Amino acid sequence: MIVLVPDTNSKDFLQAIRDLQVIDYPTEEVLGAMNHAFDLAIASGGYEHQFFVGKKGKVSIIVQGLKDRIDSIANRKVRVDLDSIKGDEPAYDVHTHGDSLAGDVIPYFKPDPSDTDRLAINFRGRRQASVILSFERKKLPNLSTGNSTSVPFGSGSSEEKFIYTRVIVFYNQKGTIFKQYFSDFTTFVRLHAHEN
Repeated sequence: MIVLVPDTNSKDFLQAIRDLQVIDYPTEEVLGAMNHAFDLAIASGGYEHQFFVGKKGKVSIIVQGLKDRIDSIANRKVRVDLDSIKGDEPAYDVHTHGDSLAGDVIPYFKPDPSDTDRLAINFRGRRQASVILSFERKKLPNLSTGNSTSVPFGSGSSEEKFIYTRVIVFYNQKGTIFKQYFSDFTTFVRLHAHEN
């Protein structure tokens, strides 16, 4: 398991374990599904996508929800796939955030759980943190010769340019536990994979 604390010297390490601020060590299949969910969310113009990771390590299908949430029909599809077809039960869910900010021409994925995400019913029977795949948005300085390939979604206007970096957010009913750039997370997981 990965204990979700900022550093291994944290005095809160044991408390984090007691508070279920943990997640099973992700396999390559889980990392691949996360990457695919990011890609699907971008390609769909920001619709949320979800999958479950099971207690036995199985990965469900990825389903598309709505712009601002995973609806009950999509949630049921992913649950049936994991439970009935793959013979596992959810350890945690992974979903993208695709809600656009007011005035944004492009999707901006909010990097924190919504009030709906934090409902107790979403954590019933689970003993691990849930995951949001989102983006951190940084405004780029206005340069006369910009490289548009570094801005995956384009720009909000002709004057403002942003760069979007993939972020993974771990959360529970209380809110955000830990955030990290997705590339740093995957590097960490692959670096320590031989230990698990």
